[in-house]
Amino acid sequence: MAKTRKEKIMEEHMKDQKNKHKFALYISDEVLDIARNVYEQDNCRSVSEFICKAIQFYGGYVANTNMNPDYVPQVVLSTLKSIMHDSENRHNGSLFRIAVEISMIKNLLAIRQGISDVPLNKLRNDCITEVKKINGTISYEDLIALWNSFSPYEMNTLIASPDVTAKLLTMPEFRDAPAGLNFHGKGTMITPLGANLIKSTDIDSTLIALDKNYALEMVTAGGVMTDFDRLIDRQLERATISQISGFAKIFADSAKVMNV
Repeated sequence: MAKTRKEKIMEEHMKDQKNKHKFALYISDEVLDIARNVYEQDNCRSVSEFICKAIQFYGGYVANTNMNPDYVPQVVLSTLKSIMHDSENRHNGSLFRIAVEISMIKNLLAIRQGISDVPLNKLRNDCITEVKKINGTISYEDLIALWNSFSPYEMNTLIASPDVTAKLLTMPEFRDAPAGLNFHGKGTMITPLGANLIKSTDIDSTLIALDKNYALEMVTAGGVMTDFDRLIDRQLERATISQISGFAKIFADSAKVMNV
């Protein structure tokens, strides 16, 4: 025989009562009136159920734990963390620009005292390098802007200093599972925006982006020259192999430099 709706409600109510305890509760008339007026709005069957929910809610607030996940849902926490991260990046960028300008002022004061006559552009680059050694930053938005500036060329190669490479590897956008598997398991570098990442110790706090098909050309003068020399005192013969080569840009816009 099928149970009626009333019987089902009573059965659920009896199950809920098994893990509950009855005790005396002293509460003011004002607070009790609040509970009586709003408990149905929270889909509670009774004032007691509403008070239980209120205690769980406030307990989670006081303890700042996961006692009640509904107090601060995980999606809210993730959103707040993302907002804080973006705000931190913007503040870091603003502070970095301020630090560069302060460094310029200091160096201009030194020039005014007759130390040297440094061109303004070179001074700015020197100041950027100086500040970056302290705390330079790079963001995903910077990479997007760099990639977008390559039209009609293609940014397919990135050459970065060790510190800039470390900053790229720790960016949240490049911490996905496939990138982590390749880097941790095989040691394969990540490919930011599809570009091949090369680490070089010959550059300092710099990211060089280029289109390898149009950026550089190597010009060789003559062929390979081989010279021989005999060392009589040691009965040895020495050979020297040399070739004259030079490099030049093909298209200036196919290579760009980002100071980080």
